Amino acid sequence: MNTRSTVALLGGQGSGKTTYLGAIVRALETDDLSNLRLSSFPDDATAYDRLSEPLLEGEYPQRTKAERHVLELPLRVTRGGRVEEISLNMGDYDGEEIERLFKDRMQGFSPEWRARSGARGLLLFIRPAALMPLPRLQVHELPTDRERMLALKANKEQKPRARTRKKSDPEAAFGPGIQGQSRSPRVAAPDEPVRVPTVLAVVELLQFLRHERGLAPGERPSRGEMRIALLASAWDAVDSVWQRKGPAELFRERAPLLDDFLWSNYHPEDLLHFGLSSTGGDLADRRHQEQYREDPHGFTVWSDASGRILRTRNLALPIEWALFGDEALAGNDFELLQS
Repeated sequence: MNTRSTVALLGGQGSGKTTYLGAIVRALETDDLSNLRLSSFPDDATAYDRLSEPLLEGEYPQRTKAERHVLELPLRVTRGGRVEEISLNMGDYDGEEIERLFKDRMQGFSPEWRARSGARGLLLFIRPAALMPLPRLQVHELPTDRERMLALKANKEQKPRARTRKKSDPEAAFGPGIQGQSRSPRVAAPDEPVRVPTVLAVVELLQFLRHERGLAPGERPSRGEMRIALLASAWDAVDSVWQRKGPAELFRERAPLLDDFLWSNYHPEDLLHFGLSSTGGDLADRRHQEQYREDPHGFTVWSDASGRILRTRNLALPIEWALFGDEALAGNDFELLQS
């Protein structure tokens, strides 16, 4: 059976998309993925080489701002004893496009983005370190009527104080003098640029894609029509507390706005949280770099329905899940991390 399925990679600048693509291409070229195989190699493999060759040397793939990676991968997928030919289109893009789309809602939505809106699966890459807390409104509680009456009564009962000479305040008269540093942070001017928080930018992108598919706010796509894998990249570097709790809890606590948006607009079975380490550690660390050259691999972490935290070396698991749903999780060679 021949089908054409598209998985779109979305995420901000430095969220790990390029490294993940490089690791997937390297694994496909060396047949390291158990369920995915390249059906054929393209005539021009330049884009593949630019992604995979640095990883063979233990280096991260680099890219210029003007460069794009749009890979058409003809894949042979083995699933439940049957073999399917699938054309998988994975598009990488400059993360700064998010900010351009955020600022220019009408003209920023290019044909390339319109094509992404028809993807069967979305892989949303977010680096946990980039999750900034959203501003919150601090509400000061007003005193009750009884508290106000007691305060008024206390003021009336106070005896008038004897007049005393007010002490001089040199700082009030002459200023604070020479200071080593500012006493309080400088308040930004109204016309200064504001950095868009990662969570707001991703929600805005999802709104674009939903609008292009004709989905109203709160309207869920049909089950299996559009699956979203939320990936916490560089999972090897997150705090041990989150490694014990798992990626689902990290997003619920650190990105509640995004988590609520997804659960309000998609079916629960079409959402899954992953922790992803494309290289298993930091390649800038010489020791890990040597280990990666000898045994190049990464890992994927997720929570099952019972809350257990599982890990596998299969980096393609988020792609397989985006295409096949929970069926892709069955039979995976995994390690139990937390029960």
